[in-house]
Amino acid sequence: MGKVPIAELTNTLRNIEKPYAVVLDGKIDYDINNIAEMRGIRFVVGTDKEQNMKTCMCVLTRAELEGNA
Repeated sequence: MGKVPIAELTNTLRNIEKPYAVVLDGKIDYDINNIAEMRGIRFVVGTDKEQNMKTCMCVLTRAELEGNA
């Protein structure tokens, strides 16, 4: 468990051992999604996400967690 700036998130995800979930205070973009899929991360939670993003993991936004999506 750790806290990193969003600008450093993709590099951190490449180097962390056995990541399970990522929660970020920002938009889930294609780069974050792709790294998460490659690393086998099961859950990605952010404030928003790119439109029409295909993923094989659970990608959630704040609105979806609050039941407003």
